[in-house]
Amino acid sequence: RLAVIRRELLVAEGDRADRDLLDESERKLRQTGFLVDVSLETQHVAPDTVDLYVHTREVWTTTFDLRYEKFEGTTLLSFRLAEVNLLGTGREVSLARDEDLDRTAWAFGLRDPQALNGLWDAGLDYRDADDGGSFGWHLARPFPRLGAEWAVQTYYSHAGAAPRYYLGGPFYTRPHGDFTSLRLVGLQKVDENDTGVMRAGFGLRLEDQRFNPESGLPVYDEVGDTGATVDFHRPLPESRQVRGPILTLQRRSRDYTRRRFLDRMGRQEDVALGHEFDLEVGWITRGLGSTLAGTWFEADDRWQ
Repeated sequence: RLAVIRRELLVAEGDRADRDLLDESERKLRQTGFLVDVSLETQHVAPDTVDLYVHTREVWTTTFDLRYEKFEGTTLLSFRLAEVNLLGTGREVSLARDEDLDRTAWAFGLRDPQALNGLWDAGLDYRDADDGGSFGWHLARPFPRLGAEWAVQTYYSHAGAAPRYYLGGPFYTRPHGDFTSLRLVGLQKVDENDTGVMRAGFGLRLEDQRFNPESGLPVYDEVGDTGATVDFHRPLPESRQVRGPILTLQRRSRDYTRRRFLDRMGRQEDVALGHEFDLEVGWITRGLGSTLAGTWFEADDRWQ
């Protein structure tokens, strides 16, 4: 739809025809995932006026994945149906069935990358399984362009499940656990030059993993139910709480090149040139209620 394409453009009627913003608008349109060819063309209609023409070609946007397995006489069937441009709105929707030896689950997902006037990315995920279910959402305001000043990311999920808990040897039981995760990060541009942009951020990480006392839990082995039971009179040692701040540092390049992938229906993708990286450092502190204390970090460094 025309409105979907307009929301990705970084220029509007009456703006200066900045080549950098036009190039970045092309990249944003290609990043939607459903446009295989994108080009922006300007034509002079007056000494100080140009018309902008946006040329796009859409690819097939519905995918279906099927997985069939046979394990020790048990047939496992899973599938996923997804649409990344629902009715031409740019919204994504998915329905999946996932089956393994422990559980069968149905999952539904919905994402709108152009929510709230195109500035926010919002999504919901719901999963219903034999041993519990999960619900999650995210709401993020990404950087609308490379030189934008700020962004924010929020993620939440809660799940209930009964994973395998091994008691020794081949014997295990399946206590019920509750898993909750919340992550909030704000990012700010701190430097910009001819080669790229540097961003820094601060956030908070909250995670809970709880296994409450239970009685009469069946004990299983490789064959199945042994007929025995086990009691847990106190929370399992695997119960934990994680609380702590997060510091992030990012660099994004200003230079890109385009590559066409024949195995992806000829889709063009933008590849950053130069140096990009993501660094994340966090502290887990008992002062905020954690059952653990320590530090962690993640780093991703890319050169092209």
